[in-house]
Amino acid sequence: MGDVTDDAFSQQVLRLRAAYQRKRQGTKLFPPIGQPVLEMELVRGTPPSMRIWYEDGTELGRHVHLFDLPGTLSGDILRLERDLPSPVEDHFEDISDLVAKLPVVEVNPDAHFVKKGKYRSEIENLLLCQGGACPGTPVSPHLIRLLGASPDGELVFEKLSTRASTLGRFSSLRVYRTWILGLIHAWHVCTR
Repeated sequence: MGDVTDDAFSQQVLRLRAAYQRKRQGTKLFPPIGQPVLEMELVRGTPPSMRIWYEDGTELGRHVHLFDLPGTLSGDILRLERDLPSPVEDHFEDISDLVAKLPVVEVNPDAHFVKKGKYRSEIENLLLCQGGACPGTPVSPHLIRLLGASPDGELVFEKLSTRASTLGRFSSLRVYRTWILGLIHAWHVCTR
């Protein structure tokens, strides 16, 4: 009798595993249909979540953070009930005329951070916050300065020494409050 029950249980386990495998391979969340996974992290907490970094042909890859909330798109994706949506295409504005007016800066990776500008308002607001000139003088000491453009047309900024993922390890609540007050001050000065 025990062998028959064990056999039925084993068969059911095999059926469930096969069904899960078919479901998993039929979703864009994982290969073979989805992009190759660079790294995956399970995050414990309330609610638990999963972070996945995909190889998408860009330098940093694509990052997806899904929270395990039943009845939500995120929760349904984790349960393989719905598919991962395709990435939203960036809609860049033509900012070449504004970039051409910026001074060209030879980029030093140790001292500069570069990023592709997306919108005219981005450059206009950066210039507004530094007196209308580039490199100009920031209207608040709490603002990062646009230094110019790289030879290949990316915006060049002073490189900050800390990354967001490491801030919690090295900065106290007092430091965070100081930063937040600095941001509020900068926003107030720029919106006058």
